[in-house]
Amino acid sequence: MTTEEFKDFVTTRFTKWLMIFELTRTNSSGDGTYFMKTAEATLADVCVFALFGTMRHCLPDLKPLISTKAPSMSAWLDDTTGKEAMSAHLAKHASTPYCGGLIEKSIRAAIDDLKQNDKSVLCLGTG
Repeated sequence: MTTEEFKDFVTTRFTKWLMIFELTRTNSSGDGTYFMKTAEATLADVCVFALFGTMRHCLPDLKPLISTKAPSMSAWLDDTTGKEAMSAHLAKHASTPYCGGLIEKSIRAAIDDLKQNDKSVLCLGTG
């Protein structure tokens, strides 16, 4: 994946998916602390954290983008990451590899290129 392909993905499909997850969370009607605002954890909690929690842990440069495009979900991820069992699990696992092989190598190269040349795509400050 080239930087341009990654930039296109991040600004279109990935952003759309973030918005879908954000709307799913914000439109949930409960008052619980889990992803769907339920009183108990569901499969949704496991899946959403496995996807986006792992992504933020392994590719921390994507965290500002995720926080900007999906603030409620991001706050939930922060809260879930802070839970003792989850923080202990994450502490035991390195932030690499994310997915391994050439895919990970190209993602990391594209992120590094965007950090140098187009920080706004990743919602990073210019300073």
